[in-house]
Amino acid sequence: MSGELWPSFFVVGATKCGTTTLWAHLKRHPKVFLPEMKEPHYFLSQGPKPEDEKKEIPHCVANLAKYRALFKNANSDMAIGDCSPTYLWDKASAQKIYQVRPDAKIIAILRDPVLRAHSQFLMHRKLGGEPLNDFYAALQADIKEMEDPARRFFGQRLYIEMGLFHAQLQRYIDAFGRANVLVLTLDQLASNADATLKIMTDHLGISALEPVSDASEEKSNSYKMPRPGFRGAFRVLHRVFTRERREKWLPESVNAWLRSSSFLYSTEKPPLDSESRRLLQQIYDPEISRLEQLLGRRFPELRKSWN
Repeated sequence: MSGELWPSFFVVGATKCGTTTLWAHLKRHPKVFLPEMKEPHYFLSQGPKPEDEKKEIPHCVANLAKYRALFKNANSDMAIGDCSPTYLWDKASAQKIYQVRPDAKIIAILRDPVLRAHSQFLMHRKLGGEPLNDFYAALQADIKEMEDPARRFFGQRLYIEMGLFHAQLQRYIDAFGRANVLVLTLDQLASNADATLKIMTDHLGISALEPVSDASEEKSNSYKMPRPGFRGAFRVLHRVFTRERREKWLPESVNAWLRSSSFLYSTEKPPLDSESRRLLQQIYDPEISRLEQLLGRRFPELRKSWN
């Protein structure tokens, strides 16, 4: 790909940990280029393949020419980014990225993996990808699915695996070096957005972002569940009439109503049950300890919900 621009930084995940919020902040920076497709997933080895182009999954680019086209308006003096949270989970993505951009800057944002798993379950329920109403039953099904050696990101649960942060970050540190891998947490971003964003822009070697206005900042991906009468229409809206199409064809007032109307959505978040909490804590406790040893710092926020 001589002469072609590859992204210079990658926000690799984790899923349901605030990558959408980071993407939105970075989009404000005049020296950052991010494609309108927020999550290309091009380096995802367990996604669709180029030969599957006719049945390519929405919001996922398998074709090299299409991936290159996402960055056609970027300039070489900009920080060019790809924010695809599947890259942290995928075992091959770190090496696939390294092969084309060995000097890339890597950003990962984490959260309490117990809360992360529950949040992903609720997202799958909302999108119609999880038939089970009970989180503990879904975790048991997820454990059984882990026996499948051909695990794929799209179409499977992965509630537990997506929170195994130690092994995931080890792959990126091994490939790119510790200095090039920045690890943030959702709690850092929530408690002090300006300081956290300054750490991120310093990592990318660009000027600081304008301060965040707490009054105007909208929380990305806040919980909402389609009400029973709207669930079927919501799934069609999400899968066929995509966000990009809605923003192009509909007035912003209509889009705002479709995103957040209390007539369409319930915002009462189901609580995390104690049985699921205990199971996940047993799985993640040694994983967090290994992560802390790897990064040489404590992460009490990754045990935020534990009691």
